[in-house]
Amino acid sequence: MRGFTLVELAVALAILAVTLLAVCGLFQGSSEGMHYFSSVGAADIGAQRALDKLVEDMRNAPSSDISVTPFGGFDSVTLKRAWGENGTATITYTVDEDNQLVRIANIYGQGILREVLVRNVDAVLRQGVKGFSVSPIGDSSLYRLILRVNVELRTGGTDRRTFSTTVRTRT
Repeated sequence: MRGFTLVELAVALAILAVTLLAVCGLFQGSSEGMHYFSSVGAADIGAQRALDKLVEDMRNAPSSDISVTPFGGFDSVTLKRAWGENGTATITYTVDEDNQLVRIANIYGQGILREVLVRNVDAVLRQGVKGFSVSPIGDSSLYRLILRVNVELRTGGTDRRTFSTTVRTRT
């Protein structure tokens, strides 16, 4: 007789089933890893762009035209800077009710521009550190900027990403 016995066929199907389960587990793990890294990457890029924009605005503003207003878990910073060839702008960075860091630019002669820079700002005071903080260091022209962003994970957890830099303003 030619062919496979029922026992040989059952063993082959069991081996195939175990192999397929292992491959499916690898795909699921890869998918979760890709989601994590794409979420973290998007948060990192958004936070870095937000800080870059704030640094640029602060560098172009005299330190006498920068005011920081503390709130619970974040600061709000307002500054005046040159805009264009002969214009000026009043720019405010704050965290809105949706935990987004927003830049509101009142450009004289052109109107108001509201721009969401980054979402999911951790606007809670944690271990004495705010989710968005602008603090003078030493003399009044040097500031430390801190921005903390939450990344929501598929597993239901949260990954907190913290970014910081310093900036020297015009005197």
